[in-house]
Amino acid sequence: MPIKSITLENFKGVKQRVEIPLRAITLLFGANSAGKSTILQALLYLRELLEHRQPDVDWLHASGKTIDLGGFQKMVHGRDTHQRVTVGVTVTVNDDGLGTYSRAPYSDDDDAEGIRIEDQLPLPLPGVHEVSVSVTVGWDNDFNHSHVHSFEVAINGEKVGEINEPLSDPEAKGIQRPLLKITESHPIFVGVFRPGTFDSAVNHIGDPIVGQLGYLGNPNYTVLGMLLPRSGQPLRLLENRNTDSTQLSTQDAEELFSHVMVGAMDEVLNELKRTRYIGPIRLVPDRAYSPVRTDLQHRWADGSAAWDLLHTMDDDLCWLNQKHFEQLGLGVKLDIHQYWEVVRSSPLGKALWNAHIPASKGLQGAALTSSEVRVDLKQKRRFQITSASSGMEIDPVDIGVGVSQAVPVVVGAMAPGYGLLAVEQPELHVHPAVQCRMADVLAHQVLGKERQLLLETHSEHLMLRLLRRVRETTDDELPPDAPRMTPADVSVIYLSNDEGELKVTVLPINAEGEFNRRWPKGFFEERVAEMF
Repeated sequence: MPIKSITLENFKGVKQRVEIPLRAITLLFGANSAGKSTILQALLYLRELLEHRQPDVDWLHASGKTIDLGGFQKMVHGRDTHQRVTVGVTVTVNDDGLGTYSRAPYSDDDDAEGIRIEDQLPLPLPGVHEVSVSVTVGWDNDFNHSHVHSFEVAINGEKVGEINEPLSDPEAKGIQRPLLKITESHPIFVGVFRPGTFDSAVNHIGDPIVGQLGYLGNPNYTVLGMLLPRSGQPLRLLENRNTDSTQLSTQDAEELFSHVMVGAMDEVLNELKRTRYIGPIRLVPDRAYSPVRTDLQHRWADGSAAWDLLHTMDDDLCWLNQKHFEQLGLGVKLDIHQYWEVVRSSPLGKALWNAHIPASKGLQGAALTSSEVRVDLKQKRRFQITSASSGMEIDPVDIGVGVSQAVPVVVGAMAPGYGLLAVEQPELHVHPAVQCRMADVLAHQVLGKERQLLLETHSEHLMLRLLRRVRETTDDELPPDAPRMTPADVSVIYLSNDEGELKVTVLPINAEGEFNRRWPKGFFEERVAEMF
C-alpha cells in the first residue's frame, strides 16, 4: 500500500496548495531553502495529527529533536495565523479494502428502527483502490491556541466525507460539536443508497431493498467526541434534523461511515507509521557507545537506530546484505565478532593464566575435563567494523566521516520494518563514485519489495546513475547484479521558490533514461556554465 502523493498548503514555505507525486524512488532537488525538507516534515506532521491528535507541536514523535516545527505559529506560512495549514496523503489500498468497525453500543439498540446494515450490506464496500486523507489546522485568536478545523476523506480521487470544526448545536444547549457531511452521490455508495430524492409524502414501507439502504437526503451527523477520529474506533453520531433516511438507522450510519472515514484514516496512518525518517546529520558513535534495545523510531532521525541494530545483533544481521554493502566501496566491512569470555578464577581461567608462565606445561598439563572447561564460560558477540584491506578492527570515530554518514542510510534501507524511507542528503560527505554506487544499493532495497525511497538530495551523481539504469534496462544492457529500472519506478521533482511560493516541477523520464522536458532554470545549470 504505497504512498502515492503528499499535499500541503500554507505549511512553512509553501503557500498555495501543492501535490508531490511519489513513486518507488522519488528524488527531490532544489536550491537551499527551496522547500525540500518541508515536504518530509509535512509527512511526519500528518502522522502527529492522526496518531497523537496534537496540532500545535514543536518536536515530533517520529523525529525527536532533529525536527523542531516551533508550534503552529511558526509553521504556518508567513506566520500568518489567519491562514490555515493543510497536509494530506494519498495511499493505495489492497484487495482487502477498508477496515470495518463495530457500532458503538446503545441501550436502545434492540429497538432501533430500520434495516440492519449487516443484513443488507456486507462490509467492506468493494471498489476502493486508493484513499486520501487531509487535515486542516487553524488558529483560534479568542482562546490563543491551534485547533483542527476539518478532516477530509477522498476515495478513488473523489471527496466522500468531511468532519468540520464544532458548530453551535441548539439541540445540545449550546455545546459545540463537530459535524460530519457525507457525499451520498459518491460512486462508492452505488448499491448502498437509492438514486433520486427522498419524498417524505410517500410511504416507503415495504419497498424492495435489493441490497440498498434507502434514500439518504442531506446526510449530516453531529459527531460525539473530538473532530479527528480515533484510530480503530467507530464514530459516535447523532442524526441531525435535516437528514432524511428511510431505512438507515443512526447505529448503521455509524458502522457504514466509520468504515469510510475511520477506515481511510487507518490506511493512511498505517503507512505513516511505516515511514522511516533519517535526517541530514547522522550521529558518529563514540568509543563507549551504548546501544538502545527498545525500538524507538525517532532514533532513526540521527542514525542512532542503525547503530543500535548493528550493536544488538539479535538476528546475526541476517537482513544485512553484505554483498550490496561491499558494492558501495566504502573500504570497510560490517561483521560480528564471536568470542568466549573466561572468568580468571575458573578452572580454565587458571589454566590459561598458568600457561603464560615459562615453566608451565601449558594447557595440556592442566588436563581439564569438559565440565571444568565449561565452568563460568560465556559465549559473547559484538559488532565490529573492519578494514577491507588490512582486516584491522576500526571504531566508527576512526573511519572517514563519509563512511559514518553513509552507514545509517544504507542500514536504514536494508533493515526491515518500513514502507517508506525518507532521507535528507543521503550523499552527505560521500565521494561521487560512492554516490553512484549508493543509488544502486538503495534501489535494490526497495524495487519489487513494496518499499519506497523519498530522497531530498543535491547529488547529480545519484540521479544520473538511476537514469543510466533505466536506459540500460530498456536496451537490455544491464550489468550483472544491477537493479532493473523503468521510468515508472523513478520520479524526479525540482522544487523552486518563486517570489516566496513553492513551485513544483515534475521531470518525466522516458525509456532512454532522459528527461522529456528541459531542466528548469537553476537545475544543475552551473555544470554547463563551468564547462562552456
